[in-house]
Amino acid sequence: MRRIYTQIPQEKSGNKSIILTILLDFFLSPIVIFIAWLSHLPGLSVRLNSYYLGFRILFSSDAEHKVELNEIYRLIYRSIDSVRYFEFGYILKEFIKNSPYEAYLDISSPRLLPISLLTRKVVRSAVLINPDKKDMLVTRKMINSLALDRRCNLYEHKIERLPFQAGSFDAITVVSVLEHIQDEHAAVLKIWELLRPDGVLMLSVPCSSEGFDEYIDIDEYGLGTQEENGFFFGQRFYDDNLLRDKLYSVFGKPVSQVIYGERKKGSFFDNRGKKMKLRMRYSYWLEPYFMSRDWKEYASLQDLPGVGVIILKFVKSKVIE
Repeated sequence: MRRIYTQIPQEKSGNKSIILTILLDFFLSPIVIFIAWLSHLPGLSVRLNSYYLGFRILFSSDAEHKVELNEIYRLIYRSIDSVRYFEFGYILKEFIKNSPYEAYLDISSPRLLPISLLTRKVVRSAVLINPDKKDMLVTRKMINSLALDRRCNLYEHKIERLPFQAGSFDAITVVSVLEHIQDEHAAVLKIWELLRPDGVLMLSVPCSSEGFDEYIDIDEYGLGTQEENGFFFGQRFYDDNLLRDKLYSVFGKPVSQVIYGERKKGSFFDNRGKKMKLRMRYSYWLEPYFMSRDWKEYASLQDLPGVGVIILKFVKSKVIE
């Protein structure tokens, strides 16, 4: 497996530029979203829903589970970036086709996706898992502030430790997760075990015409094992062979899929580097414009000039006795 090693840029500080960025987020985000809508960028309905959810939480009367203002700000103005537009847009569209789903499981996806499915009543009840306790605490507060706690249970577990019987769920989402697990086989088997016959699994992973593993110089999620050279496993970019060997060998072939990728090789890593370096000072208000300008849909992984994201839908066949 080919490897690349990436040094994550150190964040730069500067309160004045942060204030300016917040003002630009407030005034220019709606304009840029409208421009992206004219370009038919997927996922904009989820982006607009984040405004609604953020303001609902802001004015929530649930003092016991009050969400921090910085997290509300992130939900309103910085809830979706990069390939999330494509992932959320496609998954929501596919879920709505056969909704509602009775028992839904989300495995460590960005919280906006399961919250959106719950608030739209596309799913009736949900289980959300995430081993990141800090991230799960924010999710728990948001779930309670939106009065979704009666329909949603949260677990701070890895997928392999979930206390559910086989076939417990008729819908599962796994968005941008499997690529961060160095040996994903046990997780893949568990996911398929938990899905009931006729159930729907939707997942996304980064992709490339030639697969590779990326190692970074920080343990981003606190779950990795340091390599000898001081780098940690960051993520895997899947090609056709890796998809077949790692995923299709368990899930079978997808019933549908869509591939989005950068138009110019290197734009994804350039954009991610800026986000890592600038953090709060990054101009998220421009993100919908960047994605509609720099990314497009491709017919196959072999057509990708650089990297992309593939979103896959699987349906588990009924067991024939």
